[in-house]
Amino acid sequence: MTAPLSAITAVWPQLEAALTPIQSEAQHAQALEAVAPIWGAVGEDAAHPLGSLLALMIERIQTYEDATHPPPSGSPARMLAYLMALRGLSQRALAEATGLDQGNLSKILGGKREFTLEAVRTLAAYFKVEPSLFV
Repeated sequence: MTAPLSAITAVWPQLEAALTPIQSEAQHAQALEAVAPIWGAVGEDAAHPLGSLLALMIERIQTYEDATHPPPSGSPARMLAYLMALRGLSQRALAEATGLDQGNLSKILGGKREFTLEAVRTLAAYFKVEPSLFV
């Protein structure tokens, strides 16, 4: 099955940022903007018609992020701080987005409190990472 060239031409400018190799922060920002509505439409539906497009876009973004922002080694609290910084999140914003207590997040980030099982599950789901990063 072939798509009409005119249909592909019409959508290519919106997809190009996420489908070509990302080489700058500006291209990265464009790719994140382009992937958001597709991610919203596909969600967790692996059978969605745009599922393979989403996977390809995420792969390109992840490749760039891994090359330019390697995750820190060290404590789970450092990993949380890193993920928050990547997304420009304050403790308050993260608390509001996840339902976790801001005071507890502050203590976790300051090394004064360990991650609870609830916090590990919630943060892993929110950031779409393996729970083991917070253990």
